[in-house]
Amino acid sequence: MQSPAVDPSNVVQALVYTLLDVFDATRDLYQTLQVKEKRDYELSLRSKGYPPLRRIEYVEDESLGKDEDLMMDKAAVTRQFEIGFHRVGAEFAIGDGT
Repeated sequence: MQSPAVDPSNVVQALVYTLLDVFDATRDLYQTLQVKEKRDYELSLRSKGYPPLRRIEYVEDESLGKDEDLMMDKAAVTRQFEIGFHRVGAEFAIGDGT
């Protein structure tokens, strides 16, 4: 999803949209690495003689977090920006440019 166009003078708004893009990129990378890790695990077991007909159960490490955690953080950043914008107005999006 592409962020909306931002007026260059709106420093805070531009930073928030950049951060939201970083959350999306991090989620995409996390998903890609999860798929790769599972594939590598299966290939490792197969190379050690694990029979192809046996089902492989991959146990995910819950301590690393989840995709939903990234989306909740993204939503929190968005919400905090909206709260600041609502309370202060358009000056909040501009930031302290002086």
